[in-house]
Amino acid sequence: MKDILLRVPDQIKAKLDLKRAEGYSMNGFLNAVLARELAETPTKRTPSRPRKDRRGNP
Repeated sequence: MKDILLRVPDQIKAKLDLKRAEGYSMNGFLNAVLARELAETPTKRTPSRPRKDRRGNP
């Protein structure tokens, strides 16, 4: 799992604070929203390029 630093406007932060007051953790709420919104998004990983050595040789 990776950490992501997220900047949000004050209005959205206030709404997230209301969710926290309802008993949600900010992390749990955002993970659930992202999982729901991205559930139908296909993931396509591109193969990584072969690395070259210091001389430029593959």
